[in-house]
Amino acid sequence: MALESLIEKTGFTIKDFAPIMERLTGLTLLFYDFKTTLKLSPDLQLPGGENTHTCGYCLAVKTGKNSRFDCSKSDGVSNLRAVKEMAPQVNTCYAGVNEIVYPVFQGKRYLGCLVAGQAFFKRYSAKEKMKYMEVLNSKGIDEGVASAEFDKMKRAGAEEIALALKLMRLFAGYVVDAVREAEKKELRGIKKVRPSKTKLDESAARLRQRRKRTIIDRVLETLAEQQPSQHTLSAAAALAGVSPCHFSRLFSAVTGKSFRKYFLSLRMEKAKQLLAKESLKIFDIAESCGYKELSSFSRAFNKETGQYPGTYRAGLLPERNSDDRKN
Repeated sequence: MALESLIEKTGFTIKDFAPIMERLTGLTLLFYDFKTTLKLSPDLQLPGGENTHTCGYCLAVKTGKNSRFDCSKSDGVSNLRAVKEMAPQVNTCYAGVNEIVYPVFQGKRYLGCLVAGQAFFKRYSAKEKMKYMEVLNSKGIDEGVASAEFDKMKRAGAEEIALALKLMRLFAGYVVDAVREAEKKELRGIKKVRPSKTKLDESAARLRQRRKRTIIDRVLETLAEQQPSQHTLSAAAALAGVSPCHFSRLFSAVTGKSFRKYFLSLRMEKAKQLLAKESLKIFDIAESCGYKELSSFSRAFNKETGQYPGTYRAGLLPERNSDDRKN
């Protein structure tokens, strides 16, 4: 059956992409960033676990320390590069796994990324495999299990990769057409109520806001895996592929807070939770919240809460003692 016939079959939805890709190329298809953007039509609803790596080798890699952060960082960098360049990219993660990242655009409007892979795009030599095993071993991963799963990994040749790209192009076209049709229905619905330029402008504004929210959500998801000390405006702007000044305006428009105030609030909430644990020293709490100097942490905490950390912790003790007496 021709690829075009598969795409155009009756009842075809985005859920059908993954099994078609697996069947024709052997590559696993994942969906990134579509949840926020494509809540427009039942045909665009995604299956569960649409962005989870489930092959045996990836699962072995994820048993290491900080593996969630390492995998998220690897995926995030390649996805953002594809979005910035508006062109497919081949990503090789720190464990050697290959994927094709295919950004989907409607004009210049970003809709999401199709990712096909969880395979090796080449046959690694024994020396190359040993280097990957050394990296995984340094992260506390069972080298024996990882090595066995490494040998079981699927390998995609030039034909499979070329076919995967052709399929992804067809899939991207389907998504764009589905989004366009859903938005036409949305606009027709607005016109039926009371057609006016104001309402159309409001609809366009909602679509722009949705796109901005997608970008900010993606950046926040990546930053959540990093240490507080790395939460800088320049780092966040680099992840989004824009200038710090532009990202600052974008962040404020979406969250209602400045970048600095947003993360300061998160740090202080974390500090309050840690101060409730009497076994933790205030200096260690300050360090966990991204402060190298205790004095800087104390000033920031006082400015945010009106109390110094020690005073705040002391204020928690009467409540605990009262609870102990009741018990």
